[in-house]
Formats: sequence, C-alpha cells, structure tokens
Amino acid sequence: MEHHVHDRAARYLSWLVFLPFAGPAIGLPLALKLHDQHVPDDFIWMGIGLGALGVIASLLVYAASSATVSIDIADRKVVNTWWLLGLPIRRKQADLADFDRVSLHRLYRGGYRATLLGRAREQELAVTMDLARARAAAEDAAKLTGLRLADQL
Repeated sequence: MEHHVHDRAARYLSWLVFLPFAGPAIGLPLALKLHDQHVPDDFIWMGIGLGALGVIASLLVYAASSATVSIDIADRKVVNTWWLLGLPIRRKQADLADFDRVSLHRLYRGGYRATLLGRAREQELAVTMDLARARAAAEDAAKLTGLRLADQL
C-alpha cells in the first residue's frame, strides 16, 4: 500500500509561495532596467536574490508536502519517502513491530489525521480536510497490518 500523505491542494500550495516572491522580485527590477537605464545593478541583484529565495521556499514547501508512505507486509517495514521534482530526496524506514495501533483523530485547527502509533514512534498516513480519505487510509492500514484502529472522532 502506497499513497500520498498530504492532499493535492497542500502540494500545490508551494506554487502560491513561489508566485508572490518570484514574480515581482524578478520582474520589477528588470522592467525598471529596461525602462530606465540608470537603475543600479545592486537593485537588479537584490530582485534576483529575492526571486531565488521564493524559489527555494517553494521547493521546500513542495518537498515537505509531497511525502508518500508505503507499508510492505512482506518485509514488515513502513517507508516514508519525500520527493522533489520526481526524485526521492529522503527515505525513512521503520519496522512495523514499532507500532501498536492505527489512530484517526481531528487536527487542532480543522482537518483529520490518520497515523500509525507506537511507544516511541508516530508515522503519518494521511493529513487531509476530507474525513472519508483519512478514514479510508486508517482502515486500509489497520486491515493490512492487523493493528487495531483507535477511532478518536
């Protein structure tokens, strides 16, 4: 079983981080330079630097929200993988024996979260605003792993 932890909307949030920074930060200094040749080059480099900051922030948000979790019953492993531009950038493994239940609960400011819980570990299965998606992820994981489902809703 492999699926995305976050909703598609959360993954596209990174573009909303990118646009307010990169558009004006790169476009305004270049437009001023084309219109008036007396704009200092430091102003241009500052705009390019702010645009680069927007790109980096966008990539970080995208990488953080593009995590996938897979449960491999044959190896008794839970693998969490973070992706950036289609390439895996970080992979974290845990033994299935480290977990003792699947939990479904409401988040503080809205939304739902399904997790694998153990004494010293917690692994997110789904973080979403859709209760049906969170419940389906929790039920699938409980059925696949044989762990009990603690529905706290």
